[in-house]
Amino acid sequence: MATPPDVPSFSYWLVCACLFPLLLLFSFWVMLERPWAFESKAPESLLFRALPDSSAKLKPAMALEMLASAKPVRTLSTKLNEDPFWIVVDLPTGAVSPQWLQFPSRHAKDLEGWDGGTVTVLGRATSFAHEGRMSPAMGGFALNMQGIQPMSSVVCRTHFVGPARITAQMLTSDEFESAQRLHAHQLGRLQGSLLTLVVLVMTLALIKREPRFILLSVWLILGLRMGQMSAGTDHLWLAHFLPAEDMSLLRRLTIASYFFVTLILHHVALSRVKPAARMPLALRRLVSFASLMLIGLA
Repeated sequence: MATPPDVPSFSYWLVCACLFPLLLLFSFWVMLERPWAFESKAPESLLFRALPDSSAKLKPAMALEMLASAKPVRTLSTKLNEDPFWIVVDLPTGAVSPQWLQFPSRHAKDLEGWDGGTVTVLGRATSFAHEGRMSPAMGGFALNMQGIQPMSSVVCRTHFVGPARITAQMLTSDEFESAQRLHAHQLGRLQGSLLTLVVLVMTLALIKREPRFILLSVWLILGLRMGQMSAGTDHLWLAHFLPAEDMSLLRRLTIASYFFVTLILHHVALSRVKPAARMPLALRRLVSFASLMLIGLA
């Protein structure tokens, strides 16, 4: 491996042959021998009963009555149904405060909860606002049960978008705080690593005057937005809230743009290979036209 010009040979080999392997060995040692900063056990999954409300007219008391004879489950797929769902969670006997009742589905748009015994409102929340004891948490929602009278059940009304799976989990305060820290750490790592890479690629684009690097930067930013959509945190950008009324449009534009830019990047990557390895011209034009149509329809 040749030494780059204007770089002292000794310094170059010191970094490549010594410092880099030492950093790798140190990282492996930390991961294998040192304690994990976010220790937590798997949360307890609770039994619940759920019912889609196609009329969107049910009230909590009516939902409780209709769900009284329903079969309890621990997980349920909505099958892309965007009608409101009523959920009755059976709380474990002898549950003590402080505890949190968490609904971790990243596809939930909002959640409103009532005491299953007295039908008293406990709180309501969206990704952008909350009131009472309900709040957004880790891409889903959570109900703070600290300091309230023990309940036998909680009834909730929620909306989902996309391939949602309904689950309900009980956590202690320590477990909830640890899970919150881990989620914030993962989100920061995702944003920090990809945005650092974007800055590096953009710097190379300016130095080398290479437009393909700018294309790669746009693709990385859109990939970050896609990752946030998967994590249920796409309502945030650089730790700032995006307009709630525009989220549906932003999601559609993100998906269509990601498809379009991926296609262009694919064409650029194959532009220097043999023609036999490329996509046929007619098919490339068809896919490009379909990509532009997707963005327009979004």
